[in-house]
Amino acid sequence: MSIELRKGSVTAITQTEDKKTGICHIGDHTITLNRDLADKMNVGDEIAIAGNTNEQGMKALAINNLSLKRISSVDPTNIVLALGLSGFAFFVFFILGVQNSSAGIMSLAALNITISMVALVVAGTTILHLARLRQALAKCEYL
Repeated sequence: MSIELRKGSVTAITQTEDKKTGICHIGDHTITLNRDLADKMNVGDEIAIAGNTNEQGMKALAINNLSLKRISSVDPTNIVLALGLSGFAFFVFFILGVQNSSAGIMSLAALNITISMVALVVAGTTILHLARLRQALAKCEYL
């Protein structure tokens, strides 16, 4: 997965059946849009889109609408909330694991330490997602 930048004129915008995502066509490229970004452009606008590219195609993270001179990105509020929750879970379960270990209850200690490590991995993943969102926004910003 790499962040790529596509620039062009919007030829069509369609919504999926669940109305949570949209599909944007720029020339011969098909780009999946988050619902935060779907209403930030119209057909015929000149835009630059930065997003994740994988086998299924491109998923937009940031848009620079060059016609309206407006930059938008995916709302990071849920990502920041997930980061805070996973960080809190890490500290709580780590402290519980240390207390259970010192009390000699090793089965609970192992369970609590395992849960705290999972929470740490989730926190790391959300930090990486925030960094990718910032990279996509930076690519769109300087056009």
